[in-house]
Amino acid sequence: MQLRVLGTAMAVLVLVGCGGDGGDLVGGGTIDADTRAGESADAEAYVEAVAESLVADDADVPLDERSATCMAIAIIDLIDAGALGEAGISPEDLVEADSLGEVDVDLPDGAASELAAGMAECHLAEPIQEALVEELGADVDGGLSSDAIRCLEQAVDDQAVGVAMAAALIEGTDESAEALAIDAIVGCPEAMTEVFVAEASSPVTPADEACIHDVIEANPDLMRSAIVDEDSTATQELGTLILDACPRFTG
Repeated sequence: MQLRVLGTAMAVLVLVGCGGDGGDLVGGGTIDADTRAGESADAEAYVEAVAESLVADDADVPLDERSATCMAIAIIDLIDAGALGEAGISPEDLVEADSLGEVDVDLPDGAASELAAGMAECHLAEPIQEALVEELGADVDGGLSSDAIRCLEQAVDDQAVGVAMAAALIEGTDESAEALAIDAIVGCPEAMTEVFVAEASSPVTPADEACIHDVIEANPDLMRSAIVDEDSTATQELGTLILDACPRFTG
């Protein structure tokens, strides 16, 4: 799987392009593939092939070796290496697949939940949280407040990222990853208010800011549409609502 879908999903989760190489997500060193994916050389070969595809320079979001190996182990734990071999699927074939769903091996019942749990153990949430905070706070003087940061951290945890990654791998789409990122932002009106205030062309009083927060919080669908498509009418509609509800704020 060039893990093409996984790379795209990771990119979406860090708002496409603001994440770098992910850093050292779960510590240095390497993981012995045999510790979880069985004791066979076959299992190790599959784990190594998948992990190498995730740390490759041309990967959408290259990972450090330890994190990539952790994710590869979760995948091979789900799809038994013996079953892959019996189906004639080589490590190279697996790496080139666009999704686990297209691999000619039956996935176990509850595959999505099992894979999500495995992915959650790879501790991918922290760098994604940091990327979201950095991206949203880039134009906010002094960065986002502690309340906004705490909200984003709670919205993007290891379990939520694990679910998004599992769906991306099995279904071959990045919709779950996109939904996670957008839900995190929409669910944190504190963060979006601070971004809006930072971009305002006129001074914003504490009362104005509280009013703007209330409008953003009360209109999650408009906020979602504005995030998905900045050129949509949602952005203008939201601005109009704010000006109507907050008469002392002049924009």
